[in-house]
Amino acid sequence: MKKIIHKRQLNQKGMSVVTVLIAIAFVGILVTTILYVTLLNYQMRATNLKEKNTFYSAEQVLDEIRAGLAVDMGNAMSDAYSYVLERYSVTEGAESDSLRLTMFKEQYLNNLKEELGQNQADQNHYKLEYLTSLVESSGKTGNFEISSSKDAVMLKSVTKGIILEGVKVTFVEEDGHASIINTDLVLSIPDIHFTQSTSMPDLMNMTLIADKSMVIEESEHTVFGSVYGGTDGIILEDNAAVTFEQGERVVTGGPITVKTGSRFTTGETMSLWASNLLLEGNNSAVHLLGRTYLSDDLTIKGSGCTVEAGGEYYGFGNPTSARAALCNTDNDIKGSSEENENESSLFANTSDKDLSSSILVNGQNTTLDFSGLKKLLLAGNSYISIPTSKITDSNGTSSQSAGGQILMGESITVKSNQLAYLVPTEAIGDGKSYGNPMSRNEYEQLMEWVGSDSSRTMVNVETELEELGNQSLEDFGVQDGTLVAYQNSDEPLFYLYLDFVGKDASKITVETAEKNAAAYMEAYNKIADRKNYLEKYLNFYLKNGSIINQEDNFLRYTTNGNLLIASDTAGENSLITSSDGKKSEESRSNLIEEEAGYQDSFYALNKKMITSYASLSGKVVHYDQDGKETGVSHNEKLLNRTVFDNLIDRDSLKNYLSTYGSEDNGNQYYYFETKTGYRAYLIAAGDSNITGGNKSEETGNFTLTKDFVENNNPRLIICLGNVTVDNNVSYEGILIASGTVTLKNKASLHSSAEDTAKVFQCRYKNGQTEELSNEERCPMDFFWDGEEYILNGVATGSISSVEENSLDLSDLILYENWEKQ
Repeated sequence: MKKIIHKRQLNQKGMSVVTVLIAIAFVGILVTTILYVTLLNYQMRATNLKEKNTFYSAEQVLDEIRAGLAVDMGNAMSDAYSYVLERYSVTEGAESDSLRLTMFKEQYLNNLKEELGQNQADQNHYKLEYLTSLVESSGKTGNFEISSSKDAVMLKSVTKGIILEGVKVTFVEEDGHASIINTDLVLSIPDIHFTQSTSMPDLMNMTLIADKSMVIEESEHTVFGSVYGGTDGIILEDNAAVTFEQGERVVTGGPITVKTGSRFTTGETMSLWASNLLLEGNNSAVHLLGRTYLSDDLTIKGSGCTVEAGGEYYGFGNPTSARAALCNTDNDIKGSSEENENESSLFANTSDKDLSSSILVNGQNTTLDFSGLKKLLLAGNSYISIPTSKITDSNGTSSQSAGGQILMGESITVKSNQLAYLVPTEAIGDGKSYGNPMSRNEYEQLMEWVGSDSSRTMVNVETELEELGNQSLEDFGVQDGTLVAYQNSDEPLFYLYLDFVGKDASKITVETAEKNAAAYMEAYNKIADRKNYLEKYLNFYLKNGSIINQEDNFLRYTTNGNLLIASDTAGENSLITSSDGKKSEESRSNLIEEEAGYQDSFYALNKKMITSYASLSGKVVHYDQDGKETGVSHNEKLLNRTVFDNLIDRDSLKNYLSTYGSEDNGNQYYYFETKTGYRAYLIAAGDSNITGGNKSEETGNFTLTKDFVENNNPRLIICLGNVTVDNNVSYEGILIASGTVTLKNKASLHSSAEDTAKVFQCRYKNGQTEELSNEERCPMDFFWDGEEYILNGVATGSISSVEENSLDLSDLILYENWEKQ
């Protein structure tokens, strides 16, 4: 028995099965563990990948916000830079660079706040919906939301820039994974330095200097390059059309007159400077697509006219700021009695009306399209112009009715609005017996009534008027009434207009009178029947719904008085008011400084085609070829100086032509020619006096024909006298005339900087082999400081690369307090 038991104990059968089962179990556990760990690792990696994708998606949203903000920063920087350049004349001095940098920073930061702020009233909080609009929603794998963890607070720092606090980007993938980035965005201030502005114009990129005027005749014309259109203005004859583009600016000291069926256009890159813009004829049009600067009014006289304004419009004329400008107060503009017969200041004999910029619609069916306008400044008010007229009284005696100007409360107005400025009948005489206008009998009765009692007045400014909400005229600063008489057939009509200025200028300032007039019109327009009365006439002058954008569409919107605007109801026009409230964001002193700076720039442009008044020299000394002073000099600032005077040494040119010139068709001429065959011509046209110094005698005419251009390759023409650019002429280069330049049928002008620069320095005469002697001169010697055009790089004809110094605006957007959730 024991043996059997022992034998069974020694039996190992089945152990391998057990071992195998144990091994299999162990391997299974191990494999399961490995699989689980692998799966867990895969899941962790997948989750991490999804989190990264979600984070990258959130970061992409933030990058798109940064890209959009970089565009805004670029626009703000460009506008601020231009803002400073236009004010060089008021930032001169030892600390000028620092002052300009401060001005640039302030304007740059204000531009950004205006763009990113909630609205005009709240620029301390940024618009979340605007940041959202910068992100492209299509193509994304989930949903995003832009919020703020700090109540969308926007801070302004003169050291850091604009700080958008707590910008929070939340991105949720379709599978539910989410990522949150929270950060402050700092829009830094670019590192800009302003050096002293050059005193020399960019001559080589100009195509025309017409010192007296520019006349454009029937047909289409295109002018490429900068233009000076003379002291007397630019005139478009009937059915003429001209487009100015690919230049820096068009300037004229006088008005731009657009006659019947004509069209005037400035391209988006151009700046236009003029005193007035007058649409004189029917069905005329102007398209101002760049920057427009007018010292006085834009006036529409013809019927069916169109005005399209895009870009920026600056009507900078205001009596207060104009008289504060350096060009008006600087004694250097007077000179000595030998130099300048006009010893008065620039605006001494200029009326307030002519120093006040507004927009006047006097023609029927006018279209005003300001939909493309981003910035609007109208610094002045409109005036009612009262002509003189002869009046015959009841005894048959004729007398002259004095004309004058009646201040209105609007910066944009139509002719019919003058009805609002008639003295209410309740304030005339006894308030019961007289109309406005009055017949001769009524007027004589009124005079008799006033004369019978020394306490009586023609206009009772203290009377409370129902049509003004029981306010008196005195409440609006009305001083008196201005009597105007018109001869109407055999019977005159007598009108009484409100006088906000008064007879004694010492008792009321222009600024106060403007505010009073604007406040009066604002109150008048609140009376329903008065408003309806004006709007009935308003639609007679303006095509339905074609006035001006709502103010919220402007980046800048500053007017001195009230204006017209399209109502929300399609097809109707209405009046709104701006009054002084639209200047609440800009201090009066800053506005005066800005407007005065524009006046100075306008003066400098009409003296030398530069924008800096301070860069005009009171004494330009001329040197000979050996660098010695010739004893000849002149004052660039003088009132009677012109662009031609300050660019061309007129006497030197005349003397040279009398010595070396040849004669052809009554014209005295001399030319220089480069080795490449381009020529520079000096011409005394027709009967121009080439031996005297009197510019008024330069009345001859030179015709630039197609054959002359094709056979002689002129690139620079300096002409004493008038020039006519003949039919179908396409001229490349710069044309400078001391008189009027007329463009005939289909004539075109093109600047040619590189070729003009070559002939400007040319030292060859009468062909390509004979060099000038020491006594002879090259074209640049007939320009005052001609060598400066070379030294300043103006005449090189090339543009240096700016890639090395280019600014990546996205690098200026920094993160602070960045965190990921």
